[in-house]
Amino acid sequence: MDLIDGFFAELSGSIRDILPAGPISSLISEGIIPGIGGVVIFIPQIAMLFGFLAILEDTGYMSRVVFLDGSLDATIWTSWQKCCPINLWCSLCDTWGNGR
Repeated sequence: MDLIDGFFAELSGSIRDILPAGPISSLISEGIIPGIGGVVIFIPQIAMLFGFLAILEDTGYMSRVVFLDGSLDATIWTSWQKCCPINLWCSLCDTWGNGR
């Protein structure tokens, strides 16, 4: 992550040196480029998270957890889909489907 942060800091400094001083230069070098860098710096973390979740799904562990969670939720009148951490659309589909 330091490599990505350093790259965007260097890019911001280079843009600041190339463009003439002014509000547009400041917007680009101190706003847009560091903002993009702040988002891009999380991509490796998100990739590792999804990789780990993919391993859990491929081994069959997540299906067992969802099955157990579904039986527990059925006792308190909720849908197992609301607790499924993999499918982000589950709660939306459940809410739209049940008209709540």
